Amino acid sequence: MGKNTWLSQEVMRQAVNIIDVYTQRIQTLEFRSARGRMISELLYLAERFGERHGKEVIINAPITHQDIADSINMTRETASRALEQLFEEGLMGQKDHLLIVRDLLRLKEVLS
Repeated sequence: MGKNTWLSQEVMRQAVNIIDVYTQRIQTLEFRSARGRMISELLYLAERFGERHGKEVIINAPITHQDIADSINMTRETASRALEQLFEEGLMGQKDHLLIVRDLLRLKEVLS
């Protein structure tokens, strides 16, 4: 790696990416409520895997309720209830097993 600058840069880029992922997980776990954790995780997923379509952001990854629950340290049932509440409020949606953030700005405001 000492003589190959491209390889060194790629290794550093990957290390920074891993640190970023873990930093985000810690920040998400700082929220005490299931709702806060859920919104924080959804915002992260939208940033990482999202594709903008107007006001909506489609999280282009096949993420299950169990996946989200595991990542934010709660039961699947609790995660599903928090997500369902966001569906009812019109902040989130789902199509073809993909999560959709209906209004990213409103979702960020709810978290604040």
